[in-house]
Amino acid sequence: MLISKWSYGPLMRHAPNDSPFTYSSLRYYIKYTEFSEGWTEFICNGSPVTYTLKYTPIGSINWIVPNGLRIISGQGTTSITVEATNTTCSEGVIKAQISNKEITHNVIINGINVTSIIGSSRPQLNSAQIYNANTNTSYWPQGLTWNWDIATSVYPKPSYTFTNSQMRVTFTHTGSYTLRCWISSPCNTSVGTGYLYVTVGTYYLVQLDPQTGYLQIRPTEAMANNKSRKATTCIYELINATTGKIVSKGSFNSSEGLSTYINNLSKNIYALKITESGGINEVHKLSY
Repeated sequence: MLISKWSYGPLMRHAPNDSPFTYSSLRYYIKYTEFSEGWTEFICNGSPVTYTLKYTPIGSINWIVPNGLRIISGQGTTSITVEATNTTCSEGVIKAQISNKEITHNVIINGINVTSIIGSSRPQLNSAQIYNANTNTSYWPQGLTWNWDIATSVYPKPSYTFTNSQMRVTFTHTGSYTLRCWISSPCNTSVGTGYLYVTVGTYYLVQLDPQTGYLQIRPTEAMANNKSRKATTCIYELINATTGKIVSKGSFNSSEGLSTYINNLSKNIYALKITESGGINEVHKLSY
């Protein structure tokens, strides 16, 4: 179908032979913005791929390929064959430069790495959580096979659902969990897996001797087993439950805990608030 202006008449969409003008003298223009072959978005190491322009343009053609690819043949013609030069997973753009125009096509080389998983590493018990996977590419071709898994010694394992890069889960038991996400590569190569270590429940055990006022804060076993955590400085605040005022405040190393006396306080109910870097906190109720 063509679109043409019929002299003093309207702008028309019509078949080439359906116009008031002589068909034999018809001239028209094609905007060459496509490839006719080689539409695959994955280029696998050891498997060359050919890309061909849909139309033969007027003028010279210069092909440009991204790092990780090389042109085997066809530079300067309407068709090139490329291959991967390593097994690294990456993305890039193949370009055909024609005069002052540029035809582009996005490609994935060897596969897509899941680089990390974003979400709470300390979720509350029985609260719905959403986790998102980050990749080393800015886009994802259609039809990818996403894989999610939760490794844990806690029984029963939590049930979860996921759609592509997003997983939804509710943790119903305290303990440590390892979230994993990866994409099955059409190239059958080993690609990167994203991990997130999650601990559900409290990170600290708090004990207060009501006779002596001896207060102990110790990291839990779940915290000690979480290898992704690094020692950090924690702030604790002891709050009078009746007045809401902070009656004692200090800091301690998260991996070492704290031992101190609070026997100068009056008999009451207190809330002990522990705050880590990033605003993560937990609260314990104490009777003195």
